[in-house]
Amino acid sequence: MLWDHQYGEAYEQANLEAIYAFSLCPECGRRVCMECFCPQETETTDICTDCLTKKGRGIRMFVEKEKVLSQAADALNKPDQPWEATVEGDSIVARWKWMDAAFFASNTVTDETRMFTFTVTLDNKGKWKELDKTAKTSSGVKMSGGKIGFGSSSSTFAGKTNQKSFQFGIGKNNQTGEIGAIGVTFDTTKVKQPIRDYLTSCGWKKAGLFG
Repeated sequence: MLWDHQYGEAYEQANLEAIYAFSLCPECGRRVCMECFCPQETETTDICTDCLTKKGRGIRMFVEKEKVLSQAADALNKPDQPWEATVEGDSIVARWKWMDAAFFASNTVTDETRMFTFTVTLDNKGKWKELDKTAKTSSGVKMSGGKIGFGSSSSTFAGKTNQKSFQFGIGKNNQTGEIGAIGVTFDTTKVKQPIRDYLTSCGWKKAGLFG
């Protein structure tokens, strides 16, 4: 039938066009789109992400650094999360201002700000290093004995930290403008784990103590 002949020609044409849109994985023999391919560390041959996860290959494969960095913001930033990731040079930097509030107490108003920054820096060998930084600022006004007193303090820490925190008080949330009971929850793993998972999915490994 003529229809069968036309169908066969269209099918063959579609297969020919697909050849240019998909690449043949030399490991498993499947044709895979380029988004599912990763370059090997010591060879130029591409390989599919399924084969990437196989063990005992003797060659570790990872997505090239430029591609990992260029896709990081889209992969990591979500509308419902309180932190934001940006790319700065060879690093992915996630910042979370997890507290920005004024707390009210008897004769005292205290402004508290807490910032957590998590930085992962990529090398050229498929590994990353991590750095945590915490910053705290506090300023207050206190009425005592008919006098008004002012005070402020700040501190920073850079290194490695795993922290969970919950703070509660009465005051004003400076980020939302809400006044009343304020409860703030903080957990460093909420920032660290998604970034680590993203890099691991790209075939990267966390560097050890000596690189």
